[in-house]
Amino acid sequence: MKQHEIKSLHNVLDDKGRVIEAGFSRKEVLHYDKKQVKASRFRLKEWDYYFVGNEAYGLAITIADNNYMGLVGFVFLDFKNKKKYDYTKMLVTSRRHLNMPNEVFKGLIKYESKNLSLSYEYQDQLVLIKGQTKGFKNQEDCVIDLVLERQNQDHLGIVIPFKKKKAFYYNHKINHLKSKGRFIKGNQTYAFDDFYGVLDFGRGVWTYDNTWYWASASGLEDDKRIGFNLGYGFGITKSATENMIFYDGLGYKINDVTFKISDDYISPWQVVSSDDSLYFDFYPIYDNHTKTDFVILGQHAHQVFGIFKGYVRIEGKIVRVNHLFGFAEKVRNKW
Repeated sequence: MKQHEIKSLHNVLDDKGRVIEAGFSRKEVLHYDKKQVKASRFRLKEWDYYFVGNEAYGLAITIADNNYMGLVGFVFLDFKNKKKYDYTKMLVTSRRHLNMPNEVFKGLIKYESKNLSLSYEYQDQLVLIKGQTKGFKNQEDCVIDLVLERQNQDHLGIVIPFKKKKAFYYNHKINHLKSKGRFIKGNQTYAFDDFYGVLDFGRGVWTYDNTWYWASASGLEDDKRIGFNLGYGFGITKSATENMIFYDGLGYKINDVTFKISDDYISPWQVVSSDDSLYFDFYPIYDNHTKTDFVILGQHAHQVFGIFKGYVRIEGKIVRVNHLFGFAEKVRNKW
């Protein structure tokens, strides 16, 4: 499969709200402007999602604006003790609360209420993430104080159209965000120094019912940064896949992948590529299983954290992956 790389600077959408150029990029080369969206604003979804952690514990942090509703907050995942602590809040008519930036890794996103505050402040190659809860759902009060710094030269950007002409997904996945900071839950402090994180920057007009598969990992092998972004399941991907290997700061594009998921999600999986660029055995350690149902709206998600072991092939050279922490997920959304 020949994949189209977007290299010239232009808008994501034309004056009719349709994708100008489908494909992938390694840099921020496109300009997205929500004012150019011509579909119903209730179909527009915008989010900045972070995960940062290791195989002991981690934080999943979300600020999302779906126009008719939003989601703000974080989930602390204690993999060692198989527990999670959810500090997320659903917002109704989120346009009154959130102002999502058009550009990736730019601007300030901030939410404040009586019992929850969360902000992302972008400063060049850094993002400062600060959060706090007080009396949230009768849980222990928490503080997030993190700085994540970009390490890689390349990341994955992608524009995916749908069969429906004014539907699209504009996405950036930035791996190997190196962390410093802490998370405080009650009287317990968790250090987040020298972990790796990932940003999922998503902007798009989605169709109603979609299922996606996504896997991400960032780590070190033989003192070199190695990781990947893998995904499939929705939209028209004939111009490019969502799949990229990151090695020593550079991104290497690969073709289709398949997740061979175990029936119980906790037994080992396999992840394979059609072009033999990648093969992993995936050993789950925790299934972050969520299911919500609001009659016509809902989500069913298995976000599974674990260890990847296998190999990647980079320009003909096989690089062994012995122990790489990350996650793989299957999510169905009706939204």
